[in-house]
Parts: sequence; C-alpha cells; structure tokens
Amino acid sequence: MTEMQWIDIFADNLREIIAESGYSQMEVAEMTGIPQPVLSRYVNGRVIPSVVNIIRLSYTLNCDIRDLIDFGDIVN
Repeated sequence: MTEMQWIDIFADNLREIIAESGYSQMEVAEMTGIPQPVLSRYVNGRVIPSVVNIIRLSYTLNCDIRDLIDFGDIVN
C-alpha cells in the first residue's frame, strides 16, 4: 500500500466515523484539541496525522484505532 492510498483510506474512514458520531468537525476538533484546520486536512486526505492525534481521535470518537487505520496484511 502506498502512502497516498493509506492517507485516502484513513481520510475516508475518519470522515465516515465523524458522520456516524453525530459530531461536527468543529466539535471533534474542540474535544481532541486538534485545530480544526488540521482536522480538515486529515478528513480531506492532505496530511498524515501523528500517532498522538490518531489516538485522540479514536478515544474521542469511541472507536478502535483499527477502524481508522487500514493495517493491511501486517496485522492478523
């Protein structure tokens, strides 16, 4: 999997999970401490999030990290 494919999958997963949560991007940004413009870049697939921010998003959105990240063939 290329870096761009990974970013696209992460962005799609994040967008879907935020929509399902009922929160707006602004609310998620406030709850995670991630600036809204940065969160927008994650959702639009323009920036790779840090591990810390992935954990913050997972915790805030009450989802497993694996719901956000496609580990591909490296995890059983």
